[in-house]
Amino acid sequence: MTDVVIIGAGQAGLAAGYYLKLAGIKFIILDSKAHVGNSWRERWDSLELFTPRYFSALPGLKLGKQYGYYPKKNEIAEYFETYAAFFDLPVIVKTNVIKVSKAQTKYLVETNNGNVTAKQLIIAAGPYSQPYIPEPAAKLNKSTYQIHSSQYKNPAQLKGKHVTIVGGGNSATQLTEELHASGKEVTLISPKMPWFLPKTILGISSYWWFYLSGILHASAETRLSKFVRNKGDGIIGTNARTLIRNGAVKHIPSRVMDATETSLVLANGEAISADTVLWATGFIPDYKWINVTDALGSKGQPIHKKGMSPVVGLYWVGLPWQTKMNSGIINGVGHDAKLIVKHIRRLSNLNKGLIAMEDIEGKLKNNEAVLLDVRTEAEWLEAHALGAIHIPVDELAVNYKNKLKLNQKVFIYCGSGKRAAVAKTLLDAAGYSTVNIGGLADWQKAGGDIEAKSL
Repeated sequence: MTDVVIIGAGQAGLAAGYYLKLAGIKFIILDSKAHVGNSWRERWDSLELFTPRYFSALPGLKLGKQYGYYPKKNEIAEYFETYAAFFDLPVIVKTNVIKVSKAQTKYLVETNNGNVTAKQLIIAAGPYSQPYIPEPAAKLNKSTYQIHSSQYKNPAQLKGKHVTIVGGGNSATQLTEELHASGKEVTLISPKMPWFLPKTILGISSYWWFYLSGILHASAETRLSKFVRNKGDGIIGTNARTLIRNGAVKHIPSRVMDATETSLVLANGEAISADTVLWATGFIPDYKWINVTDALGSKGQPIHKKGMSPVVGLYWVGLPWQTKMNSGIINGVGHDAKLIVKHIRRLSNLNKGLIAMEDIEGKLKNNEAVLLDVRTEAEWLEAHALGAIHIPVDELAVNYKNKLKLNQKVFIYCGSGKRAAVAKTLLDAAGYSTVNIGGLADWQKAGGDIEAKSL
């Protein structure tokens, strides 16, 4: 058994591995590809990052000047492979994760290369791994050539003179430019005109302006971040907009709602003849292999708060908008990985025994007992007793009746003995049965087994 298993050796998994290595925590990284970086190598031939070299590096190792100012996809793949070797990260390749489950305080990861158990699990497999193709695609006849952007390599793949691209993100607009340059007649279908942002301002990459202004690292909770998130992907570069405006590319602001054997039927009533269709419609979550209660929402999406799952010992890294505006790109994963590893390390050092309570696990599951964390929001985010109901002590007087039941035994956890004592006094006076486990000694008195339940 290892302390931590990281699933995925992309940018998020490598960044998490870097910080775990610094922390001296035992871990392994599992990845399905034959080589680190292959997820980039498999993308279309001409793909180039729109983030400059400075903003495309992982923590601890810069992208050298041997790489382009805007690195190409194979350069990023090479850099990732170099990164894993430079820091001697324990990546196990050609390993497909079949199923993840939780048994008491441990995680069981089943793979094609055997099983491994871990005390904690970091999922860094990428949020959108399943290509999304709308249902109308199935109605087109076999003579229509269809391909998803994840399968596209170069213009030579696409048959015929005319190509219909469906999608409004960066991939759709970049491929619009490439296919037009190759001599194809391109029609772009997207719900609305894409939101174009200049690649450079006064000859300097826009990312430097985003960085210097603080926009790039803005918290996901700010008004600006919420505005950007609601507006949708910003398209870096305005070449596709120019092609649309001068009529070189036809743009139809509508959605594909249906199809006949030979045409796409749009929400605006138009029927677009479809000889070749490139679906640049993005990806959807594919976490069917996670068999852990409360890890996923009703639509299969991760349930988390800043990467921390409500499930004991489960973490996420690399999710869009995880903590900041740039969480979903190479430049931002280092911050989020550091936060998660800091949490794991602090729990390991300070909170041994506070994670799993096997002695009262049945009572917790049956709602007969509750673990109450009464620290401040900031303290809770840094190192909380996972699985605990969190009510800050200054809000306890008005919230406890909505959260706690009289027939529950309340185990109170708090780093401050004084705050825990305040909470206990309040709840005792209200008729609750409480146990203060603010410190390890109190935890032992309450029946906690430090050694068996340490991280």
